[in-house]
Amino acid sequence: MSKLSELVGVVEEPHLVIQEYFKTLDDWCTEMELSDPIKQSVMSSQLVLIPEGFRDCPKAFTNYASDFYNYCKHVNSVSIEICCNDEEFTQLELCSVKVRLGKIIATSSISGVIIWNIVSGYIKDVIDEAVKTEPVVEQVADVPSFQSEPECSFSVIIRDSTGKCIEVKYDGPVSGMEEAGEQIKIIAGDGK
Repeated sequence: MSKLSELVGVVEEPHLVIQEYFKTLDDWCTEMELSDPIKQSVMSSQLVLIPEGFRDCPKAFTNYASDFYNYCKHVNSVSIEICCNDEEFTQLELCSVKVRLGKIIATSSISGVIIWNIVSGYIKDVIDEAVKTEPVVEQVADVPSFQSEPECSFSVIIRDSTGKCIEVKYDGPVSGMEEAGEQIKIIAGDGK
């Protein structure tokens, strides 16, 4: 906990939350009122992006959903689908530099290692691209930097060895996301 948070009595949320997830992919398809062809595509995909929702837009996706979809399709040749009818797809543009990936349901046909390599690779690529396009500013030796570390948030829902769906949710600095990756691999049966 930071000293400032301690002084003002703010309780910091944990960056990593692991909990049982009770909503099935079939439940999502029903809630999103998917057409039959899209439902079939969603149900047969290895990864499915589901709505993150925000305030009065419960069926909205994060601003990185479309880009992540294309990244998976073209760079990694992964079977991925967005749980939404094409004409109803909505992305929220939140004003911050945080990479908000949203919620991803992984089917049992893809390993935890592959899931983590895709998620972490995408986040690192987005951060690297943002750093490349930042203007160069001369740093004065005596002036502290107020630039905060890049942050990300994502939620990966996977089945464990007993068949239960487990949500691994991370929201924090990019440097700490490896802990979430280790948990994803362990839950999927690929880890230690």
